[in-house]
Amino acid sequence: MPDIFRSPYAPTDQIAGHTNMLGFAIETGALGTSSGETIDRFTDGIAYTIPIVETADSIPWTKPLDIAEANVKPFADNPLRFVRADGSVGTMSPINPTELEKMITRNGHEVLAPSGSQSQVAPILNAS
Repeated sequence: MPDIFRSPYAPTDQIAGHTNMLGFAIETGALGTSSGETIDRFTDGIAYTIPIVETADSIPWTKPLDIAEANVKPFADNPLRFVRADGSVGTMSPINPTELEKMITRNGHEVLAPSGSQSQVAPILNAS
């Protein structure tokens, strides 16, 4: 795995070639469970759907392993960082499991809580 894809929060002793970027492989998620999904199936909106999160857990870069639930662990003392299906990047701190569950589906028709309630979901302005 190229170092550019290594998390800046990864521990220095993390195994080389491991990534902390994991995708949600669920039937109603952005990645789906088979061959991916077309944009017309994102009825919740691509700006409200999270396909990929950065977690403290790591897996080999080339291993086809995704996560199937919203039980994710961010790096200590850092917000959960994620990529939305529209390509924008955001954070959630503290993690609100109910809101995260809603955001990992592409077509669940869930209503998201307004920013500032229980958990702040924010864009990352400077990813460095």
